[in-house]
Amino acid sequence: VLRRGSWYAIASCFTLMGASQCILVTFGQWLEDTFRYSAANIATVGFALGAVELFASTSSAKYTDAWGKERSVAMGASLMVPAALLIAFTSHNIVTGLIGLLVVLMGFEFAVVSLLPLGAQLVPGKRGRGMGLLIGAGTLGRAAVSIAATRLYDQHGIPPAAIGAGLLALGTVLLISMHAKIAEKY
Repeated sequence: VLRRGSWYAIASCFTLMGASQCILVTFGQWLEDTFRYSAANIATVGFALGAVELFASTSSAKYTDAWGKERSVAMGASLMVPAALLIAFTSHNIVTGLIGLLVVLMGFEFAVVSLLPLGAQLVPGKRGRGMGLLIGAGTLGRAAVSIAATRLYDQHGIPPAAIGAGLLALGTVLLISMHAKIAEKY
């Protein structure tokens, strides 16, 4: 038995992880195709992204309790929307493209780390079951979006499927907001 509104949090994990996957699954190919990045250059960008993710994760740990879990998830996902659109509409400019990529990943990491504690509260008395549902939904979101994102990139040149990432991140904001409203009632 799930707490009321739990499916909103589970669906949020699906959309949030799907949104990040839109970008992650194609960013290396985008850098290679558009800017002729070598494998070494792509690896350097990957290391920089790792540093950004670490910063966002530790910031989430610091601020989520003060701001609230739902609000923190919504704020992180809200960062992803304009950043994904920035990538989509300025994809031929390396500076704005990389800034967009960094902000998308920072927003994602902040949001997902803030979302994880909600998983432990989804099923009364069964923390592991709630976390399993949340992580399973996120994994399914990544799997479902990977095929679509790579197809959009390969067939239509949509830079790292950024528009899809923006839409999914917006979906996360809406879903987590619904979860918060239901949680307030009960």
